Amino acid sequence: MLHGSAAQRLERKMAFILLLFCLCCAVPFPAYALDESQVDFEIKFLLDSDQVLTDEHLLTDDFRALIGAGTDYRSIDVIYLETEGRDFLNEGWVNRIRWKENKKKIECTCKKRYSLSGEDAAAIRVALAQAEADGFVFSDTAYSAQIDWGFSKMTLSAEKEVSGKYKDYRSLSQFSTADAIKFFEKTMPDEERDWGEKRWGAAMLAQAQKVGPLQYRRIKGSWEGTEADVEIWPMKDGYITELSFKVTGLAAASVLRERMTALLEEKGVLLHMDSLKTQMILDTFPGA
Repeated sequence: MLHGSAAQRLERKMAFILLLFCLCCAVPFPAYALDESQVDFEIKFLLDSDQVLTDEHLLTDDFRALIGAGTDYRSIDVIYLETEGRDFLNEGWVNRIRWKENKKKIECTCKKRYSLSGEDAAAIRVALAQAEADGFVFSDTAYSAQIDWGFSKMTLSAEKEVSGKYKDYRSLSQFSTADAIKFFEKTMPDEERDWGEKRWGAAMLAQAQKVGPLQYRRIKGSWEGTEADVEIWPMKDGYITELSFKVTGLAAASVLRERMTALLEEKGVLLHMDSLKTQMILDTFPGA
């Protein structure tokens, strides 16, 4: 007889097989909420910081003009919670607290990531089916679904965000590890708390370390009618510069990605690698 996490994994596997059967046989399945034409995409490009940033680590005038950006940057502070053994990340979970400049509330985000087997509609549908088999409901009041499309791969994120105030704090620098854990104890969704086995997330949270706060800059622009974001992250050995666009549907995402890739290649500023900021941050900065 199976017990605990083994039984729960078997249940998820059987539910996933049932979903795939329904999809392949074109049988309507009411829990299946999204497909490749409805899901939101964030198309990400890593840029050569040496070419697109000034000595002050801001965008050059030429690149700002290219993406229709002004000169106003917003500072954003962020804290990650992770165990020494990367238990959350190893299971695809990311726990983040973020505080945007001039905002009164902090954002507490829990997201589960799924790596896709390809970059087409079939791969997207399989990932969405797996997420729903794991218990994620995509709606305005539950989880949001987003496909991150980098240089060579797609990743599905099932994300839940809660905003709120914490004491009278006005900066994430005032957060201790205990403060961050306490905040997540109140906001961690059941899917993460009981991932694989009862209270798994709560047990990992008790062992977690605080990474940060780190501060990065964001500037907004517009390219061919679509809003563009550029984030500039300071790392110990340089800067990460990431350009991104958000659109809905695979068709629109494919067209924008193809055109912008060609433009960045022409300018010689595109790095041929995927953006793995969370992994790099956790590997670069020690927990406290």
